Amino acid sequence: MINNTGAIEYKVKKDDRHFLSVLNDHGAFVIRPHPGDDINGLGSSLYIQPFLPGAVLKNTTIDSIVADENGVDVNVHGKVSRSTNQTYGDWQFNMDFSFD
Repeated sequence: MINNTGAIEYKVKKDDRHFLSVLNDHGAFVIRPHPGDDINGLGSSLYIQPFLPGAVLKNTTIDSIVADENGVDVNVHGKVSRSTNQTYGDWQFNMDFSFD
């Protein structure tokens, strides 16, 4: 885990190969795959949380990131962002990632 000026990044590795990052970027939930062999090459940043038009993405809590020999399980929840300082309902996310 890396805490860089309020953004928290979890680097997911398999056999020392960094293949995925899970971030809480000041409250925005981000999944970032790392394809290819370039250690500095990043894939797309996927903002996987619901929001309403004009929202500033925030209100995310990463509940758990659990790794085992089969992959990584990510559990997240939060409030739906609405405008700059409002929320509208709740959301949750669960996804399993694997690397072979």
